[in-house]
Amino acid sequence: MNRMDRPAATDDRTATADDRTAATDDRTATADDRTAATDDRTATADDRTAATDDRTAATDDRTATMDAPTLSGRAALTDGPAPAVVVHSRAELSRTVRTAVSDVLGTEMDDISETTDLQSDFDIDSLELMDVGARLENVLRVKIQVSDLLEARTVGDAVDLLEKRLGRTA
Repeated sequence: MNRMDRPAATDDRTATADDRTAATDDRTATADDRTAATDDRTATADDRTAATDDRTAATDDRTATMDAPTLSGRAALTDGPAPAVVVHSRAELSRTVRTAVSDVLGTEMDDISETTDLQSDFDIDSLELMDVGARLENVLRVKIQVSDLLEARTVGDAVDLLEKRLGRTA
């Protein structure tokens, strides 16, 4: 090999080394792109986890308010929360119960008394009874167990139950 060929070979080696450096730079850029994509996926997963945590917290809040089977978790038939009513006497409590029953059954409140047997007089079904209970829970801000509600045959029985729940003697 003569001296004149040597610089050309050196130039070829330099060009090959430059090509390798460029290929390495391309691989590094590709790896950086992959890292960025992974970071984006991680951020998206973190967002989904945060949204799931928010939903879980909301569910936990709703679950924590229900110590026994009550109607508040099943109040889908109500028109929404009603303002709290301060009931001072049995007559006012009876009127509140009769109002809830008449709203659910679509009857006049005057047709309902404390001796009204909801089963035999109005053929109330369990969904309607639960709707009445949910309305009473919303208005009176008291928890009513489903089993207690099902045992109340008359409006007077429901009033007695509510008096006990409100801490009064029947």
